[in-house]
Amino acid sequence: SLLIRNTNDDYHVVIQSDNGGGGVADYFRAKGDTGEAILYHYGVEKFKTTSAGATVTGALSITGDGSNAATLTETGAGLLTIATVDDLILDCGGDLSLDAAGNDIRLKVNGVEFGKFKDDSDDLAMFSSIQDKDILFKGNDGGSTITALTLDMSEGGNATFSVNLTAGGLFKSPDASESILMNLTCNDGNNAATFRTTATGRIFEIRSQNSGTIKIDSSSTTFTGNIVSTGTGTFGGTVYVDSDLKVRGTSGN
Repeated sequence: SLLIRNTNDDYHVVIQSDNGGGGVADYFRAKGDTGEAILYHYGVEKFKTTSAGATVTGALSITGDGSNAATLTETGAGLLTIATVDDLILDCGGDLSLDAAGNDIRLKVNGVEFGKFKDDSDDLAMFSSIQDKDILFKGNDGGSTITALTLDMSEGGNATFSVNLTAGGLFKSPDASESILMNLTCNDGNNAATFRTTATGRIFEIRSQNSGTIKIDSSSTTFTGNIVSTGTGTFGGTVYVDSDLKVRGTSGN
């Protein structure tokens, strides 16, 4: 065994060699006064052990095959960049926590932000960062990728569901001062029907694509278009007809 020892109190063990320019430079220093072990590159400190752990000055490269290294770099402003030539896998035996005191968790492609999550007054806010780009909720339906829900940012956040919409309660508008409290359109790709309520006069309307309308307010119900009944119709008040009234059948009272 080779043992290098300095028994003098608070003195160091230093290994020096050529500095590449005709002089000498430190390559290693074991400091007896602080307990630090320091590695140098041509006299410039790169790695140092401390009582709390270790400090690396410059970029740290990690490789398992001598190439394709993953590099950790600190810019000097406390910003850590982990750069890899391929995928980066975070694999933990417990939970994975993302704790951002700056309030934003940003998602980027080639340095361009396309989305982020943030704490918005203790609410979870999800952003589509690129102007007029939508938020898509996708999934796997029987092996095929489907878009279950689209939030259209260029249309004020209009929501489009790919198929059925099931509600466990009432549809409500958050602002009763709006002229249209709720506007719900059902569209199968060929035909559309719109249900809406208005603040003015508290009117409820059902509109079809072919312009037929049922309008209900506090005092009356107005039909625009044909009324077809396959059963009995019962009216508890006066019925006004602005044009012809036609009754089809073989008998009537």
